Amino acid sequence: MLADVLKTRIAADEGVLLAVPGPDGVEERTLTANGQLRWSPFATHFAYQPRPPEGEATAPFPARYRAPFDGLIEIGPGQYRLGSYAVLELTRSGLWLRPPTPDPATRQARAVPRDPSSAKLLFSASNADEAALLAQLAREAHGRLTSDARQASRILPFPPAGRLPGRPTGKPDAEAVDAAPVPAVPVN
Repeated sequence: MLADVLKTRIAADEGVLLAVPGPDGVEERTLTANGQLRWSPFATHFAYQPRPPEGEATAPFPARYRAPFDGLIEIGPGQYRLGSYAVLELTRSGLWLRPPTPDPATRQARAVPRDPSSAKLLFSASNADEAALLAQLAREAHGRLTSDARQASRILPFPPAGRLPGRPTGKPDAEAVDAAPVPAVPVN
């Protein structure tokens, strides 16, 4: 990694973005392979730290970003408390809703690459009850996004049911959760 070679923190753009006029000035939007402008990422640059002499590289963290909606309390770079039970974290792929204590899927959830065509609102849980609660919180968070952000994003469990983190299926949105408010989502 470049941060290891240079022995300093570096920040890099995450994918191809194009600056275009937006409602609040200039905004950056993803650009698909066929030239379509799509969604406006919440985090556009990520910082990478050099690897410790005897350790693993840390996950990149947002270096240039904006809150996904008003009223959030920031508890770390690109990490926001959502209610008393969850953290909404900005990731390369969009947003990740998780319990306050990172779980075994943390590294993989942060590593999901950006898809220029759509944002992901991932949610992780360690059991079915927690999954139902986080799925509901994901719907509520989705509802608080701007209209453009809602249209550009999909709510997805992470890891998808029956899959190990980091194993692609070729159908990333097959597990999408309906964004319409319903009492609970069965997550196996």
